[in-house]
Amino acid sequence: MDVDERRIVQINPGVDVQRFTPNLDCADLQESVALSAGQNLILSVGRLSRRKGFDQVIKALPSLLKSGLDVKYALIGIGEDGQYLKDLAVQFGVEDRVHFLGHVEAIDLPRWYNACDIFAMPNREINGDTEGFGLVFLEAAACGKPSIAGLAGGTGSAVLDGETGIRVDGDSLERITDSLEEMLTNSVLRMKLGERAMNRACADFSWEAVADRTKSEVV
Repeated sequence: MDVDERRIVQINPGVDVQRFTPNLDCADLQESVALSAGQNLILSVGRLSRRKGFDQVIKALPSLLKSGLDVKYALIGIGEDGQYLKDLAVQFGVEDRVHFLGHVEAIDLPRWYNACDIFAMPNREINGDTEGFGLVFLEAAACGKPSIAGLAGGTGSAVLDGETGIRVDGDSLERITDSLEEMLTNSVLRMKLGERAMNRACADFSWEAVADRTKSEVV
Protein backbone atom coordinates (compact mmCIF):
# COMPACT_ATOMS: atom_id res chain seq x y z
CA MET A 1 0.00 0.00 0.00
CA ASP A 2 1.31 3.42 -0.96
CA VAL A 3 1.99 5.90 1.82
CA ASP A 4 1.82 9.65 1.37
CA GLU A 5 5.44 10.83 1.64
CA ARG A 6 4.23 13.86 3.61
CA ARG A 7 3.34 11.45 6.42
CA ILE A 8 6.86 9.97 6.60
CA VAL A 9 9.19 11.57 9.13
CA GLN A 10 12.71 10.43 9.89
CA ILE A 11 13.48 10.46 13.60
CA ASN A 12 17.01 9.51 14.54
CA PRO A 13 18.18 7.90 17.80
CA GLY A 14 19.06 10.04 20.76
CA VAL A 15 21.95 10.11 23.21
CA ASP A 16 22.00 10.40 26.99
CA VAL A 17 23.66 13.80 27.37
CA GLN A 18 23.73 13.42 31.15
CA ARG A 19 25.91 10.33 30.84
CA PHE A 20 27.91 11.38 27.81
CA THR A 21 29.24 14.78 28.76
CA PRO A 22 32.54 16.68 28.61
CA ASN A 23 35.06 17.34 31.38
CA LEU A 24 34.95 13.88 32.92
CA ASP A 25 38.02 12.71 34.79
CA CYS A 26 39.95 10.41 32.46
CA ALA A 27 43.59 10.73 33.57
CA ASP A 28 43.68 7.11 34.73
CA LEU A 29 42.45 5.89 31.34
CA GLN A 30 45.10 7.90 29.55
CA GLU A 31 47.70 6.44 31.89
CA SER A 32 46.44 2.92 31.15
CA VAL A 33 47.54 3.33 27.51
CA ALA A 34 50.72 5.15 28.56
CA LEU A 35 49.58 8.38 26.94
CA SER A 36 52.13 11.04 27.80
CA ALA A 37 51.89 14.82 27.66
CA GLY A 38 51.83 16.07 24.10
CA GLN A 39 50.63 12.79 22.62
CA ASN A 40 47.34 12.58 20.74
CA LEU A 41 44.80 9.80 21.10
CA ILE A 42 42.47 8.62 18.36
CA LEU A 43 39.51 6.57 19.60
CA SER A 44 37.20 4.14 17.84
CA VAL A 45 34.22 2.35 19.37
CA GLY A 46 32.22 -0.37 17.71
CA ARG A 47 32.09 -3.95 16.52
CA LEU A 48 35.39 -4.93 14.98
CA SER A 49 34.07 -5.49 11.47
CA ARG A 50 35.65 -4.50 8.18
CA ARG A 51 33.06 -1.93 7.13
CA LYS A 52 33.79 0.21 10.20
CA GLY A 53 37.13 1.29 8.69
CA PHE A 54 39.26 0.65 11.76
CA ASP A 55 41.81 -1.09 9.54
CA GLN A 56 42.19 2.13 7.57
CA VAL A 57 43.04 4.06 10.73
CA ILE A 58 45.75 1.52 11.58
CA LYS A 59 47.14 1.78 8.04
CA ALA A 60 47.21 5.58 8.38
CA LEU A 61 49.32 5.56 11.54
CA PRO A 62 52.76 5.15 9.87
CA SER A 63 52.15 8.23 7.72
CA LEU A 64 50.96 10.24 10.71
CA LEU A 65 54.05 9.25 12.68
CA LYS A 66 56.28 10.06 9.72
CA SER A 67 54.70 13.52 9.62
CA GLY A 68 55.88 14.08 13.19
CA LEU A 69 52.62 13.38 14.98
CA ASP A 70 53.03 11.53 18.28
CA VAL A 71 49.77 9.62 18.18
CA LYS A 72 48.20 6.51 19.69
CA TYR A 73 45.05 4.65 18.76
CA ALA A 74 42.58 2.99 21.14
CA LEU A 75 39.91 0.57 19.94
CA ILE A 76 36.91 -0.39 22.07
CA GLY A 77 34.92 -3.40 20.91
CA ILE A 78 35.09 -7.03 19.88
CA GLY A 79 34.26 -8.77 16.65
CA GLU A 80 35.30 -10.97 13.79
CA ASP A 81 38.09 -8.63 12.69
CA GLY A 82 39.90 -8.65 16.04
CA GLN A 83 42.82 -10.86 15.03
CA TYR A 84 43.00 -9.29 11.58
CA LEU A 85 43.40 -5.83 13.12
CA LYS A 86 46.04 -7.04 15.58
CA ASP A 87 47.99 -8.67 12.75
CA LEU A 88 47.63 -5.49 10.70
CA ALA A 89 49.13 -3.41 13.50
CA VAL A 90 52.14 -5.74 13.56
CA GLN A 91 52.40 -5.71 9.77
CA PHE A 92 52.50 -1.91 9.71
CA GLY A 93 54.90 -1.70 12.63
CA VAL A 94 52.53 0.18 14.93
CA GLU A 95 51.62 -2.53 17.44
CA ASP A 96 53.04 -0.35 20.22
CA ARG A 97 50.71 2.47 19.17
CA VAL A 98 47.45 0.51 18.97
CA HIS A 99 45.55 -0.52 22.11
CA PHE A 100 42.78 -3.11 21.79
CA LEU A 101 40.57 -2.52 24.82
CA GLY A 102 37.83 -5.07 24.10
CA HIS A 103 34.79 -4.52 26.30
CA VAL A 104 35.01 -1.65 28.76
CA GLU A 105 32.84 -0.98 31.79
CA ALA A 106 29.74 1.05 30.96
CA ILE A 107 30.79 3.71 33.44
CA ASP A 108 34.12 4.09 31.63
CA LEU A 109 32.81 4.52 28.08
CA PRO A 110 31.99 8.25 28.40
CA ARG A 111 35.36 8.75 30.05
CA TRP A 112 37.14 7.13 27.09
CA TYR A 113 35.48 9.64 24.77
CA ASN A 114 36.79 12.35 27.05
CA ALA A 115 40.27 10.82 27.00
CA CYS A 116 40.65 11.06 23.21
CA ASP A 117 41.35 13.99 20.93
CA ILE A 118 39.24 12.79 18.02
CA PHE A 119 36.83 9.96 17.30
CA ALA A 120 37.28 8.01 14.08
CA MET A 121 35.08 5.53 12.27
CA PRO A 122 35.70 6.04 8.53
CA ASN A 123 33.08 3.49 7.52
CA ARG A 124 32.62 2.11 4.04
CA GLU A 125 30.13 -0.15 2.28
CA ILE A 126 31.29 -3.72 1.70
CA ASN A 127 29.11 -6.08 -0.34
CA GLY A 128 25.99 -4.12 0.55
CA ASP A 129 26.83 -3.99 4.26
CA THR A 130 26.86 -0.38 5.43
CA GLU A 131 26.45 1.86 8.47
CA GLY A 132 22.87 2.89 9.17
CA PHE A 133 23.47 5.91 11.39
CA GLY A 134 26.27 5.55 13.92
CA LEU A 135 25.17 6.30 17.49
CA VAL A 136 28.83 6.35 18.54
CA PHE A 137 29.24 9.61 16.64
CA LEU A 138 26.61 11.20 18.87
CA GLU A 139 28.23 9.80 22.00
CA ALA A 140 31.53 11.35 20.98
CA ALA A 141 29.80 14.61 20.05
CA ALA A 142 28.03 14.85 23.42
CA CYS A 143 31.48 14.59 25.02
CA GLY A 144 32.71 17.49 22.89
CA LYS A 145 34.76 15.44 20.45
CA PRO A 146 34.78 15.84 16.65
CA SER A 147 34.49 12.78 14.44
CA ILE A 148 35.87 11.43 11.22
CA ALA A 149 33.17 9.42 9.47
CA GLY A 150 32.78 7.71 6.14
CA LEU A 151 30.51 8.77 3.32
CA ALA A 152 28.63 5.48 3.15
CA GLY A 153 25.26 4.77 4.74
CA GLY A 154 23.43 7.19 6.99
CA THR A 155 26.35 8.80 8.79
CA GLY A 156 25.55 12.16 7.22
CA SER A 157 22.73 12.48 9.73
CA ALA A 158 25.12 11.96 12.64
CA VAL A 159 28.15 13.92 11.41
CA LEU A 160 27.84 17.19 9.49
CA ASP A 161 30.85 17.52 7.22
CA GLY A 162 32.88 20.59 8.08
CA GLU A 163 30.61 21.49 10.98
CA THR A 164 30.77 18.70 13.58
CA GLY A 165 33.45 16.58 11.96
CA ILE A 166 34.84 15.45 8.64
CA ARG A 167 33.28 12.88 6.30
CA VAL A 168 35.61 11.02 3.96
CA ASP A 169 35.60 8.26 1.39
CA GLY A 170 36.17 5.23 3.59
CA ASP A 171 37.87 3.43 0.71
CA SER A 172 40.51 6.15 0.35
CA LEU A 173 43.43 5.66 2.72
CA GLU A 174 44.95 8.91 1.46
CA ARG A 175 41.84 10.93 2.27
CA ILE A 176 41.48 9.31 5.69
CA THR A 177 45.13 9.99 6.50
CA ASP A 178 44.86 13.61 5.36
CA SER A 179 41.75 14.17 7.47
CA LEU A 180 43.32 12.65 10.56
CA GLU A 181 46.41 14.78 10.09
CA GLU A 182 44.38 17.92 9.49
CA MET A 183 42.39 17.48 12.66
CA LEU A 184 45.32 16.40 14.82
CA THR A 185 47.56 19.29 13.78
CA ASN A 186 44.89 21.99 13.97
CA SER A 187 43.75 22.33 17.57
CA VAL A 188 41.59 25.35 16.74
CA LEU A 189 39.67 23.35 14.13
CA ARG A 190 39.42 20.40 16.48
CA MET A 191 37.97 22.50 19.28
CA LYS A 192 35.58 24.33 16.97
CA LEU A 193 34.19 21.12 15.47
CA GLY A 194 33.99 19.51 18.91
CA GLU A 195 32.06 22.42 20.37
CA ARG A 196 29.61 22.47 17.48
CA ALA A 197 29.19 18.72 17.75
CA MET A 198 28.41 18.96 21.46
CA ASN A 199 25.92 21.81 21.00
CA ARG A 200 24.12 19.92 18.24
CA ALA A 201 24.03 16.69 20.25
CA CYS A 202 22.49 18.47 23.23
CA ALA A 203 20.03 20.55 21.22
CA ASP A 204 18.88 18.01 18.64
CA PHE A 205 19.72 14.54 19.92
CA SER A 206 19.15 14.51 23.67
CA TRP A 207 16.42 12.00 24.46
CA GLU A 208 14.24 14.91 25.57
CA ALA A 209 14.64 16.58 22.17
CA VAL A 210 13.96 13.30 20.34
CA ALA A 211 10.86 12.67 22.48
CA ASP A 212 9.55 16.18 21.85
CA ARG A 213 10.03 15.82 18.12
CA THR A 214 8.37 12.41 18.12
CA LYS A 215 5.33 13.76 19.97
CA SER A 216 5.10 16.77 17.66
CA GLU A 217 5.02 14.51 14.61
CA VAL A 218 2.28 12.22 15.87
CA VAL A 219 -0.84 12.62 13.75
